[in-house]
Amino acid sequence: MGLRCSSCKSCVHDHEEQSPTENTGPSQTGQTSALPSPRHVPHGCYTFCVRQLIVNADDLGLTVGVNRAIRETHTDGIVTSATLMASGAAFDDAIELARSVPRLSVGCHVVLIDGSPVSEHGSIGTLLANRSAQPGRFYSRISAVAARAMFGRLDPDQLVSEIVAQIQKIQATGIQVTHLDTHKHTHIFPQILRALVKAARICGVPAIRNPFVPSTSLRPRKFSRRPRLWKRYSQVRRRDPLTFHFFSKR
Repeated sequence: MGLRCSSCKSCVHDHEEQSPTENTGPSQTGQTSALPSPRHVPHGCYTFCVRQLIVNADDLGLTVGVNRAIRETHTDGIVTSATLMASGAAFDDAIELARSVPRLSVGCHVVLIDGSPVSEHGSIGTLLANRSAQPGRFYSRISAVAARAMFGRLDPDQLVSEIVAQIQKIQATGIQVTHLDTHKHTHIFPQILRALVKAARICGVPAIRNPFVPSTSLRPRKFSRRPRLWKRYSQVRRRDPLTFHFFSKR
């Protein structure tokens, strides 16, 4: 099958069409990837075998209705992957769904805000709003999480421990976790992003959703007549300093 590179317009490579990896369980030792190694790619172009569009649905496991919608938009629409909430109310239903549609890539939708933890409450005290009306739950407002993350009030080890616990809860069902993202995009904050990267390495998860969008791709004139997008535009603009802060310290 001939594929044209997105970054290299002039080169076209031929390779045998590979069958998709089914989501039936963790990868086994010695299992080979369906995609060729970059060193074997002609002309050194490594992008020809990279999927160019991923349509991901968050909040799998939140409710049975959300699960049904994700299944329908995968089987009859364009959704190619979903991220599962390990502490979601419809977790068991979501696992059955994932098993019934093996072509759907399933990741972990890490919840560190507006939800319940998987770990024992006493072991992750800095992550919880224990002084609120609902102790034992994460903070419900992004501003509270942002303040604690920016001022170093979230214990790094507790962050990694809880993220690992959520990933491993999904893996324990036999589902292969293909990627990570976070509920309400909390990994825009460097402290949480570092913990997410560490947890991914511990659990063998190969990919994390990039939380940063280049502000240069958002032209002000495109938003001037669309008030509903003004808030999103300002959020992305404010994230630029965070991007620099994180990557400059790596």
